[in-house]
Amino acid sequence: DFAFMSNQADPLAFAFWMASNMSLSLSDRLDMLEMDCNLERLRLILVKVAQQRQLERPIRCKQCGERITTISSLFTIDGAEGTTGAYVNEYGIVHQTQTVRTVDADHVFCVGNRESRDSWFNGYTWTIMHCATCAAHLGWKFDAIRGQGPTESTEDRPKRFFGLTGGAITTEES
Repeated sequence: DFAFMSNQADPLAFAFWMASNMSLSLSDRLDMLEMDCNLERLRLILVKVAQQRQLERPIRCKQCGERITTISSLFTIDGAEGTTGAYVNEYGIVHQTQTVRTVDADHVFCVGNRESRDSWFNGYTWTIMHCATCAAHLGWKFDAIRGQGPTESTEDRPKRFFGLTGGAITTEES
């Protein structure tokens, strides 16, 4: 978590940890990888953090540009290393997934029954989620299982949250 990483003595590891847990465009990520100086990289991260705080940038469907949620909805679920994780489904497909507290309910729809089998998060069921405008697969809705998940929402264990697959979302304007 942030408190752990911010106390570490290795500024290079911290810079890459911050970059991997921030919602950045592909262009920004490539810029950071190409930088020779870690101080430059940390300065760019600081600028991006300030921009994200100021703008409350929306997270959008990559296919049609529909607003799904905002950056401020990102959070780290209990037991995860950050807001973004690589999770493998039963078919061996890896999903870079960002966890968010809320989505704009009018801009998404869920398909299928709640499934507990192969859930990436213990104590939660999952349901497939799509964009209401273009029907693109966006990720999953996760609901606490009665008796296994949290009985009350907490900061890092909400009763419901959403996982957005990185390939289906963007923070760039369409």
